[in-house]
Amino acid sequence: MSGNEVIEAGKLLCQTASTPEEKKIAAAFRRVFYGTIVLVVLLAVTLLAVMFLNNPFLASGDKRYGTVQSDGTIRYVQNVNKYASAEELGLSGFELKKGDKIIIFFDKDDNIKAAYPRDFYESYTENRVMIIVWTALLGLTVLLIYAFVICRVTPFGRPWYLYCREKKSLGQPRLSKAQNAVIWAVSVIAALAICAPQIMKISDEIRRLQEINDFSAKIKAVQKAAEKAGEITDNLNSAAENLAENSALEDAKSAADKINEIKNNLKNTQSR
Repeated sequence: MSGNEVIEAGKLLCQTASTPEEKKIAAAFRRVFYGTIVLVVLLAVTLLAVMFLNNPFLASGDKRYGTVQSDGTIRYVQNVNKYASAEELGLSGFELKKGDKIIIFFDKDDNIKAAYPRDFYESYTENRVMIIVWTALLGLTVLLIYAFVICRVTPFGRPWYLYCREKKSLGQPRLSKAQNAVIWAVSVIAALAICAPQIMKISDEIRRLQEINDFSAKIKAVQKAAEKAGEITDNLNSAAENLAENSALEDAKSAADKINEIKNNLKNTQSR
């Protein structure tokens, strides 16, 4: 039977229930039926709130790219090259540097509507999409838990579930292997989606720690190189001092030889 036929059977049971057991089953059907409607509405409202309130849409329309110049102005093309200051584009709250790309949106009259740094715009859009997807998967997970746990296992809807199992025309006693595989696959994907933000944060922290370790290693290598250079400099200075001392000794020896030669000449002269 289709879903509409199952609902019609439940409504009929609510109208014709006479025994305590039938009334119990009918009450469970009403809880499941109206609980499903309320849950779906709440999840839809939550998703819409996340989409439009938590992270509102940025401006849209015809967009062009501008570039930050060395003097802080933004150059963009609107038939010809034009220049505008960050204040004129509403970018005074952003830290801009030369070469940064700016996304500029224009309305139907070709007037500037809004402008955003490209990095900010892309990051904002990516985060917004991730939040919407995460919320949708979380809602799907809640629906699965409601359908396969609350409505089947707990007293909230189990009497109606057991009643459907007894009626071959209203449902199968057990899910097929394909259905179980789909449910498990969706559950795993939803769990990964829920944990994805934390996993991404942990990955970012690990990457930052790795960058810090690499930077520390580079600093240590530079320090070792500086120490080695200092040792080499000390050795060169010592060698230079030794050379200077040796040169002074050679000069003194040469002077002594010269004095001895002069003395010898004087003696020879006196003997004649």
